[in-house]
Order: sequence, then C-alpha cells, then structure tokens
Amino acid sequence: MKKIISFAVCLCMLFSAAQFLAAGSSAYSDNPFSDVPENAWYTESVLWCYQRGYMAGSSKTTFSPSEGMTRAMTVTLFAAVAGADLTTGEFDDSGFNDVPNGKWFSRPVAWAAKTGVTSGTGGSMFSPEATVTREQFMLMLRRLLEYTGTDVSFKGGKAFDAFGDAETASAWAKESLSWAAENDLISGTGKKDGVPTLSPKGTVTRAQAAVFTRAALEKNLGGEYPVGSISLAGTDISEFTVIYSANYSFKLHDDNKETAEFLAKAIKDICGAELEIYLDTERPAVEGAHEILIGKTDREDAGFVTVDRDFDNNAYIYEMSGNYLIFTCPVDRYGSAFAVTRFLEDVCGATYYGSGLFGYKSMKSASIEDGVRVAKVARFENIDNWVKGGNDQFLGVIAGDDIMLNLSHSLPLLGCPGCEHGDKPTSSHHIYHYSGRDPCLSEPDSIDTIIKNVGYILNDKLGSDKTRHATIHVSQSDSAKYCMCEHCKAVYRLWGMGATYVQIMTYVSEAFSDEYPNVEFVAYGCDQTARRPRLPDEISDENYQAFLEKYGNLKYVPAKDITPPDNCILLLKADDSCESHPLTDPDCPRNVNYIKNVAGWCQVYKKILVNAFSGSKYSKYNPFPDIYELRESISFFAGIENYAGYRYFSFDGHVPEYGSLRAFLMSRVTWEPDISEKAYSDLIDSYVKTAYGAGYTFMREYIDRMEQLSSANHWWTYKGVGDRWNAILTREQWTENHASLCALLDRALELCDTDEQAKAVRNTYIPLKYIGVRLAYAQYKDTGAQADFNEFVRLNKAFYNELGELGRERPDNWTETLDPERWEL
Repeated sequence: MKKIISFAVCLCMLFSAAQFLAAGSSAYSDNPFSDVPENAWYTESVLWCYQRGYMAGSSKTTFSPSEGMTRAMTVTLFAAVAGADLTTGEFDDSGFNDVPNGKWFSRPVAWAAKTGVTSGTGGSMFSPEATVTREQFMLMLRRLLEYTGTDVSFKGGKAFDAFGDAETASAWAKESLSWAAENDLISGTGKKDGVPTLSPKGTVTRAQAAVFTRAALEKNLGGEYPVGSISLAGTDISEFTVIYSANYSFKLHDDNKETAEFLAKAIKDICGAELEIYLDTERPAVEGAHEILIGKTDREDAGFVTVDRDFDNNAYIYEMSGNYLIFTCPVDRYGSAFAVTRFLEDVCGATYYGSGLFGYKSMKSASIEDGVRVAKVARFENIDNWVKGGNDQFLGVIAGDDIMLNLSHSLPLLGCPGCEHGDKPTSSHHIYHYSGRDPCLSEPDSIDTIIKNVGYILNDKLGSDKTRHATIHVSQSDSAKYCMCEHCKAVYRLWGMGATYVQIMTYVSEAFSDEYPNVEFVAYGCDQTARRPRLPDEISDENYQAFLEKYGNLKYVPAKDITPPDNCILLLKADDSCESHPLTDPDCPRNVNYIKNVAGWCQVYKKILVNAFSGSKYSKYNPFPDIYELRESISFFAGIENYAGYRYFSFDGHVPEYGSLRAFLMSRVTWEPDISEKAYSDLIDSYVKTAYGAGYTFMREYIDRMEQLSSANHWWTYKGVGDRWNAILTREQWTENHASLCALLDRALELCDTDEQAKAVRNTYIPLKYIGVRLAYAQYKDTGAQADFNEFVRLNKAFYNELGELGRERPDNWTETLDPERWEL
C-alpha cells in the first residue's frame, strides 16, 4: 500500500521568516517549561505569550498545555493583552457574587465586565473556575479585539459552513465562529465520517488559548491588505525603487524586467505599496538611494553593492545589504525570479503557486533586517518541468543556460544517410524513420553517418559559439526495433542487449569533445536499454578475444570496457516503475526490478537524468493525482550520487485537474528533496486551500482517497490502453467508491466562494463524471432495462454539456446514446 500522508487541519503559525533568519536559530530557545516540547504545534505560541507577559506557567517549570482554560485565566490573559491598568479604584469590585475581592483574578474580571469583553454567566455570577468553550473563547476574543480598535466585522465566507458540526454551535456564537474560521483563527479538531469538525462546545486548553491569541494579534485583521506594512532594513518598502539589469536566461527567458514587474505587482497586492521600476542604465546610481536590485545590475560594477556568487550555479540569492535588497543568482543566468518568489513567501507571507495563483498570510507587519542573506544551492544540475504550468520561471525550474540541440528519440533521424529530400538530419521528412527500426550501431558506415549528422547539428545550432553548454540526443527511437545484423547480435551476445547504444555514445563523444568541450551527449534508457550492459569483469578474456578475431579489423572496435566518457548522460525512464507504490517498496516486484536497473546503469554512466511521467498515457480522463509518487521519486533519486537532474513530463497536459499542483510541488521538492512528509503535506494543504476555497478539506480528502485507491492495483504510465476506463481500477472498485467520491466534490463545490474556485472543482470532477457515464452504460448493458438506459443518457448529456461549459475538448463523434467505448478521444 502506498504511504499516504495523513491530513490534519492545522492552525497556521505565523512568524516573520526574517526574524528566524536574523537570529540563526529558534527565537524561543529559552524554554522554562518541561512539559512544552521543542517541536509541539503550540510551543512557539506558548513561549510567545509567556515572554510578553500574557500568560504565566502553572508553576516555575510547567505550563500545563493540556489543562482546560478557565474563565478567570481567560480574562486575565485578555487584560494583559489589552495592557489594562488594573491598579486603579475602578476595578476594586467586579460586582459578581462569586468573585470576592483580593483574588488574583478579581481585578481582571472587573476589567472584563466593565469593557464588555464578558458579561458573566447570569444571576450576578461569573463562574471563574468554569472552563471556557471554543465558542465562548472566540466570542470574548472578538470583543477584546473590538475594544482595542480592531475591525472585527464579519465580511462573509463559507469557512465555518465546511465543518460538519457547525450546527451544534450556539446561535449567539455562530457569527464569531464564522469570523474566526474565515480569518484562520480557529481550525478543526479532527474528522467524523470524513468531515472536519470544529467542536464549538469543546474546552479550550491553555495551549490552544496561546495559539488563538497569538494568531489574532499577529494578523492584520480588518486591514485593506494582507500585510499592514513591509520594512526593509528599517525603511518602509514604499521608499524603494526597483532596478533591474538587462540580462536574461537563454532557455527560461528569465527576463529581469518581467521579474521586476512580478515583484512590484505582488508587493502592491500584499501591502498596497506601489513601486516604480527602471532599467539600471536608465536610472543612474545615487549614493544613499533605497533600491531593490534584480539581477547583476550596474550598481555592482560601480561598487555600490557587492554580491558573493562563489558557489554552484544552480542557486538563488536574496539579501539585504545596507539600502539595497538584492535578488540575483551566481552567474546571472537564472534564479533571480525564484529568489523573488522565495522572498515573498519567507518574509512577506505570500506563496506563489504558479499560473498566477497567490496565497497570502495575514500579518500586521513583515520585515527583513540588514545583513540577512539567503543563498540556497540546488541539488540538481538540470530540471525540466513539462507539466501544465510547469515552465513558470517563478516556480524555480532549474535548467541553466543549456540548450537541447535536437529532438529526443533521434537515432532514426541521425542514421539517415540522405535521400531525395536532402540529408539534413533536422528535416521533418525524416519523421517516417520513427515507424521503422533504429539504425545499425556497429557497422562503420552507419556510425559514420550518425557522426556526420551530429556534426551538422552542432555546426548548425552553435555556429562559432563552440564553448556554449548544450545537450544533443543520440537516443534510440521510441519503442523502435533494434538492429539484428550479425555484427550487432555479436555485440549483444558479448556485452548484452543495449550495448550498442552505449558504444555509440563513445564514438560520438570522441569525434566532437575536443571541438565542443561543453556539449553533453544524451542517451535514452528504455525498452531494450532498460538493463545495463555487462561490465569488463563480467566478460571473459577468451570471449572478448574471439570477438576481436572476427571484428577487430573494423574502423570502430569497442574496448572491453564500453563505459562512455563523462560528458555522456543517460536519460532514464521512470515510467517503467510502478505508479502504485513507493520506489523503495520491497513488496512491489516492478519497483524492485526498476531500482536494480537504476543501480546497474549508475555503474555505466557518471551522470543520470530521470525522465519521469505522471498520469496514464492512454487514459484521457485519468483521475489520479500522482502527487505522492512525485516526492517519493525525487527524494529517492536525490540520494544517488550519479543523479544529476529530473525531467518531469505529464501525459495530462490536456486535462487540467492537477497540472498546476504538480508543477508547484515539483518546484519545491527539487529545491528540497529531503522534505519531510509533514512539510510536503502542508504544501498540499496550502495549495488546495488557496485553489479551492472553504471546501478545501473535502478536496484534500478526495485527493487522499484517490491516492489510496490508486494503490489498490499495480499500474504504470502505459497501463490503461485506449479508453479502458477500468484498466487501473476495476469496475467493482469504481462502483464501490464512486458515490462517496462524488459526495466529497459536491460538498467542495457548495463551499466555493468564487467562480474561479468553482471552476477548479468542476474541472477536477470531470474524470469522476466520466467514470459515472461508463458505470451507467455498463449497468445498462448488463440489464437492458429502459430505466438504466435513461440514466445513462442523462449522465452522458450532462457530461458532454459540462465539457462545453468548461471549454474542454469534447469527443468529435459524440451522440447522447453512443457507447462511450466508441468515443473518439
């Protein structure tokens, strides 16, 4: 069973990342409480309240975090938060019969009654020792904030309605609970029958009270913008001007002007500050100016700022240096855009999810201090994110300035010796070679042709720029037949299947490496090259000598050790692994065999890239998220020394359900491949909440259910041939789960606050509605009943109309009664 990350609705702990960066360690390292663990969900909030004098311990060394919060404790906390002067005679008598004068809580109770924070429990009673319920605490907290001048009006929203026990709240508490839920001041207490609960009448613990209070005081409640203000080294960000350089990346088009505009728009949305933007050469540097610099600007050449770029190229940098906030990267070719993205999240609480989608944390203020520097180096040399929305430079795709000079699967093109259409290996007419077999990779004439055509491409694409870093594919065709001439079969017998595909890399590399020192040659590992060839110690001298006696006089004779030069790369297909289980699952035979093959190829190539796929190639309405495999795969490969990069390709490019989520998650995991399950789960939660709104808990439940179902049977990218809707899950499994899955999406759709959120849910619903049509047709075929036929037609028409309303591709030959198996998808 695939390891599913459990979903827990957690209260977001807001704290300025800049404070952590400046301190270099936890800001709350001085913890006097033995019962407050270092990494508990409430620890920082407890210590935050304690250090400010809002809450005291239950003793000198304990806090009693799980103890119920009494009404006396609550009003004492709130009086401290309000900074009330309790020494005046105004608070000598509370007026409650059960609050005698002289008690530690007497004056706080009197203050709370006079300010309207609470009015007691009736009959001149306050009930100081009674514990506070969650609904009572939120009502009093809201009154406290209103007393201190905060706008606590409830502006609408459905966050409270998402909880299955919302109706159990008292009538007088519902607006305060709705306000608290909408502002993320209160979160769920678990699930009942798959639906999140809020427990309005549950007791507030001392730990919860600290978390609720801190969240309320740090948020910019009632503010026009998510963040009240942003300070850069003590100066408001509105005093700064954005300056960008003209440099940009060849491959990613990391245009610094575009990055500057992205930053300025984000800052406007975050705090309302409007920043002017200038090209560095159009805005002369002035001593003492407050500037935000994008890329390697002329301010560095003029000596106004100095940036240390003395480390790996795959990195991003942002730092505060005097009057300058700098976003850049080691060689100014890529990275500046992602540096901006990370700053916006780390410091300003604004997470960019790609495709223009932002999520914001509410904060009274955000700041970065002078001297703070974040310079993160990526684990990988090359990353391609071929997922819908994945080529967004602000997601931090790492691809450097290299260029791919030709198509992958290129051997049939390179092996063409010339024909009536000309011998240019980039000519489109050569595409017909894909339907044939790969060229012979052992005979001299064939090898010479491949080398000649590689040379043509290098000269055509690079010209005189022979020191440019680039990659060129010398890769087998996609599922083509391999050569079966006597020479090739002799190679197969001695070194094993796939050996000729390794040898050709050596011949091509030796022909061009001196002239093009920074070009890398890429092979492809799939089908007949799924397993590595034999190594020298696995081949007897006698057998090798026998091979030489027969073929040793040819122009190209492989050495016993056919390991290619270091500038040759293997692009290894990851879709040969099982999509249902983690790569390291010892009980999955397909993955055990796959990892064995990976380990074997690492003995041959010094550099391995992984060509990973998501979704089912042949199933257009594949409903499976495939997001847990993403983390598992990248984390696994990141632990391999030879592993240099990841190429993530999605077969769901025409199906928008999860493309943006996958693109976002991949961008984060490639920078942090050892990310914990909890942190990864939090990323999923944050995306789902932003994309789908108040119903995000149901969307997350749906995603997790789908992941669990996808673990039921072994499947992989190429399973689900044609429109076999039941190739991954059986009809019986779909029948058992379909109604409950639909119920989750129905509930999520009800809770959407915006049209964009509703459209996102409806798009996610499409594959499930397709399954519903297939189930209905199968039922009709079983029974032949008119009622079942009518139900199929109803669902079929609704599905077709939904495709049209969402602007999605529809089957060309569709009719309302046509068997879905005959749809042209």
